Amino acid sequence: MAANDSASAGKWSTYGLSIYIGRQGPKPLGTVVFEEIEEKAREKLKDYPGKKALDRFAIIPRMLVDATKRSLETTIFGVTHSSPIFIAPIGVQGIFHGDAELAPASVAGKLGIPFILSTASSRSIEEVAAANGNGHRWYQLYWFVQFFNLT
Repeated sequence: MAANDSASAGKWSTYGLSIYIGRQGPKPLGTVVFEEIEEKAREKLKDYPGKKALDRFAIIPRMLVDATKRSLETTIFGVTHSSPIFIAPIGVQGIFHGDAELAPASVAGKLGIPFILSTASSRSIEEVAAANGNGHRWYQLYWFVQFFNLT
């Protein structure tokens, strides 16, 4: 692992350890109203048949070795990333904030986290690519079963 990779791995280890010790997830950034999103998610999940079965499970981290300094590095499709974290698509981000997909694409590029653009993006591929700089990008293609004739 190169010196730069080691610093990156240390950053993720420190962050992960602080989340683990604090027993609380990361705080929201304040750019969206998470309560609204949570409410909609709960509404969609309340009738999900497997929810009761899934409620029986919990993630309990168990570490058998000294894990204070570890690498979260992963290789996906032949590309090595500093962590297994990608910023995944949320379509039509423009309804939440004026910057839409440009802000998360820019941050992803600066942090070295791959950014995945949704087919239902508020901004064009070119605009998001410019905001992402030299960051690693993916595109999520929604394959529509039915096409509409709008003419």
